[in-house]
Amino acid sequence: MSALTGLDAGQAQHAAERTRRVVTGSAGNLRERREVSGRSRNLAIAGAVLVLLLITPLIWSTVDSLTGDQHLTDTASELSLLGLLVGSTIFGAMLVAGWWRNRR
Repeated sequence: MSALTGLDAGQAQHAAERTRRVVTGSAGNLRERREVSGRSRNLAIAGAVLVLLLITPLIWSTVDSLTGDQHLTDTASELSLLGLLVGSTIFGAMLVAGWWRNRR
C-alpha cells in the first residue's frame, strides 16, 4: 500500500522493472513463435511447389502417351503411368506426414 501512495518509491520501481522483464520476455517468445511458424509455412510451400514441378512432366508425358497413337500396353506408356502413380503416391505421403506432424 505504501508503494501505491508514493511513500516507498524503491519498491514501486522494483515492481515496474520486474513487470517490464516479464512483458519483454513474453514479447520475445511470441516473436520467436511467429518466425518459426512463418519459416515452416514457407518451407511447406516451397516443398509443394518443388514436388509439383517434378510431377508435372510425368503427368504431361502420361496424358500425351495415352491420348496419342501409343497404346496402354506399350513400354513407354506403362513406365510413364507407373512414374505418375509413384510420384503421386510419394506426394500424398508427404502431405499426410506433414499433416500428421502438425496435428501433434
